[in-house]
Amino acid sequence: LRESEKRLNEAQHLTHVGSWDWDIAKDTLSWSDEIYEIFGLKKHEFASYEAFMDSVHPDDKAAVQEAITIALKGIKPYSIDHRIMLPDGQVRTVHEQGDVQFSSDGRPCRMIGTVQDVTEARQKDLELSKLSAAIEYSVNIVFITDIKGTIEYVNPTFEQVTGYSKDEAIGQTPRILSSGEVSNETYEELWSTITSGKTWRSTVKNRTKSGGYYWCNSVISPIMDSRGKITHFLAVQEDITEKTVSEEKAVYLARFDALT
Repeated sequence: LRESEKRLNEAQHLTHVGSWDWDIAKDTLSWSDEIYEIFGLKKHEFASYEAFMDSVHPDDKAAVQEAITIALKGIKPYSIDHRIMLPDGQVRTVHEQGDVQFSSDGRPCRMIGTVQDVTEARQKDLELSKLSAAIEYSVNIVFITDIKGTIEYVNPTFEQVTGYSKDEAIGQTPRILSSGEVSNETYEELWSTITSGKTWRSTVKNRTKSGGYYWCNSVISPIMDSRGKITHFLAVQEDITEKTVSEEKAVYLARFDALT
């Protein structure tokens, strides 16, 4: 039994997951060692539901209370993310979930569950959310391909400029944008550069779905995993069509008389 408990504590420590048991009738809580670690408390400092609520972030108390009340009524299982305040003032985010056990007369008598420290995971989720929003609302054309060059993502600006919808573009390759005026040597240089782990930059002329053309400053970079292996390619293109057309018109007017 001691060996089993030791292994359980080690497993919970590695995963930052603690387990708890709430005797509702007696209003006593039993926590595993990892929960005390998560809350930054010494063992056995918690003894009641009220003591637990004291560590819940003030702005999250109402939501936690509501989630517990709903669970005790048997309406919905207890599952919630909320913040906690550690004794040193540090704020952490935990995910809690639990199941309620009911007596023969339908009264809640026991609630068992887990607490997991998800602070870093939620911070990464927030960063990814910000990055995703930046790409979605970017004024530049953005698309991502897999290692073989198959398009997996395009942003709204891609759709607006190229005329291809997201559904039409995904599963295709960037060849659908080929104007036919870019040399094979240029494409070979592009592929050789990005597959070697470097970023490729150039100004290219692409073709829209309707048959029109647009010019763009293109930057294509490899995306690598934690081991340095290339998994995807990210293309960011700045539409410079108006600028290019204006420059070509200026050159034309410098060479030819508009009246003749």
